[in-house]
Amino acid sequence: MEPTLDEFLKNPKPYANNSYVTEPGWKSLYVRRTSRYTNGKFRHLVIDLANIESETPGGGAFRRLVTRLRRDYPKWTIYVESVLGDQFREGLRRMGFHQAGDDFCPSFYLAPEDSWHPRKK
Repeated sequence: MEPTLDEFLKNPKPYANNSYVTEPGWKSLYVRRTSRYTNGKFRHLVIDLANIESETPGGGAFRRLVTRLRRDYPKWTIYVESVLGDQFREGLRRMGFHQAGDDFCPSFYLAPEDSWHPRKK
């Protein structure tokens, strides 16, 4: 059985550094607990979001997830890996995420010190 997102982040020992997790509003949510070098700074607490699919695309699940992560895990950097869709890329930028990597298949991150703009469409 998959752990919840909170179980995965709060209790690292029973789980690997990566896992599919359960979270309300998500069909598929694959995460990693890692460290990354972004914007000239090494960050020790990073949650990678990869291979994600909401139950209702465009229904606000991502905004709700990031809002919760910022509230419950304020010291963590949120890293969204390999964003393929142009609409999602633009939405991440509007929310305050920074691009990491090239334009072909960029990733995005939101550091703890960054402003977060959870505005609706």
